[in-house]
Amino acid sequence: MRKRRKPLSPGRIVAELTFGFWTGFFNNAHARTGIGSYLSKSAFPHAPPPEQYQAKLDKRWLEIRDLRNRVFHHERILHWKDLDARHQAILDVISWMSPELHDLAKALDRFVGIRKDGLNPWIAKLQNQWPKP
Repeated sequence: MRKRRKPLSPGRIVAELTFGFWTGFFNNAHARTGIGSYLSKSAFPHAPPPEQYQAKLDKRWLEIRDLRNRVFHHERILHWKDLDARHQAILDVISWMSPELHDLAKALDRFVGIRKDGLNPWIAKLQNQWPKP
C-alpha cells in the first residue's frame, strides 16, 4: 500500500488481505491462539452458535476455498456430487456475516439457473465459433 501511496487504515489493510489469509485465519491452527475463536463470534454474528466453533468454521472454509480455487483455475467441477451443498455453504457463511449482504448475493447469484440449464446452452455457443467440417 505504501508503494502505491495509499493511506494506511484498518479498513484498507483488511481489504488487501487475500482469501487464503481469511480461510487460514479461521482454521484449527489459530484455535490455539484464541484469536480466531474470539473473532469468529464477531465476524459471524448471525451464525448458529454450534457453527461458530473453530473446527466447524475450518471445515467449511476448506470446502469453500477448494471450490473457489478450482473455479478460479478453470478446473472442471460439474462432476462434484456435493456442488449444490457447497454453493449453499457459501450462501450460509455470507448470511452469517450479514443478512443484507446475503440478500444481495442471492439477487446476483446465477448458479441455480446455470446449474438447471446445464452445459447445452454453452456448448451451442461454442459450436458457433468452430468452422463446420
